[in-house]
Amino acid sequence: LWCTPRAEQAISRIAPGWHRSDNALPPAIRDAVARLLTKRDVVGTSIRFEESDGPGAVEMVVIAHYRENEVLIRLNEVNPEQDVAKLRDRQQLTQREAEVLLWVSYGKSSSDISDVLEISPRTVQKHLERIYEKLGVETRSAAAAIAIRAIEQ
Repeated sequence: LWCTPRAEQAISRIAPGWHRSDNALPPAIRDAVARLLTKRDVVGTSIRFEESDGPGAVEMVVIAHYRENEVLIRLNEVNPEQDVAKLRDRQQLTQREAEVLLWVSYGKSSSDISDVLEISPRTVQKHLERIYEKLGVETRSAAAAIAIRAIEQ
């Protein structure tokens, strides 16, 4: 098991008392990873762990699955309310546009975003068109890159 210090902190918030020297993931995370790996197209799949002591969450996203016991997972520290506020204020977006852009930055499809926000896929597309115009970009990935930078500032 290898992880960055920041990933170690995120895992510790999900499983208090865990330390990298344990040389194994905590059972809850290990079970979640096992469930993710049963999916057919595993790359890009994710699972989210809500933090018990705050509004944040940690999202685990499968980046690569090399062999049976070799998996590369990215941990995203997620605080949706704070991140939406940053996007809204820094990019001069409406609340809903900021919400849509946040989910785009998480790598979610328009269909997934429409499910999460309980709006139609067409409405998501209209929001994206306005977002692209406001950000001065033409692609979803360019918008996501701007969002990620804005959130990290």
